[in-house]
Amino acid sequence: ESLKHHVLTLRNAAQSSIIARGSQSKVFFSSSHEFLGIFSDTLREHKERLNEAKMRQEEIIQERTRLNEARGRYAQQIDVRGGSVKD
Repeated sequence: ESLKHHVLTLRNAAQSSIIARGSQSKVFFSSSHEFLGIFSDTLREHKERLNEAKMRQEEIIQERTRLNEARGRYAQQIDVRGGSVKD
């Protein structure tokens, strides 16, 4: 969701900077290569953050699964996929 929003924001910024006031428009990027470079870096950073979040989520699920196994048969089970601020 955040990545999609960021992509749309960059696209809109590029479009509005080029067509905003015709030929008197101020361009945010000096070239399309600069825009694509920044865009590429941003995508890479978002992919890295997403991968880190997925790995952390999997660690939490495994940890909660182990806790549930150690709690015993009649203890209330922890929701392994439930979110918490403490995670």
